[in-house]
Amino acid sequence: MRIRRDDKELFNQELADYLLFFHTKRVHKSLGNKTPIDYLIEQGVLSQMCFTYTKPLLVRRI
Repeated sequence: MRIRRDDKELFNQELADYLLFFHTKRVHKSLGNKTPIDYLIEQGVLSQMCFTYTKPLLVRRI
């Protein structure tokens, strides 16, 4: 079975969107109801300047 190129691109974009959500917006009970990013910033592991909360512009080819 061959996967169309645009299907792989869409899958990769959707996966990237979910991973951004999972690490920057979704709170985790095991982290004291904090997002992983917020937890790492609070622990001093990361700087607040490491990440932005902007969504990249998705350009779809027609």
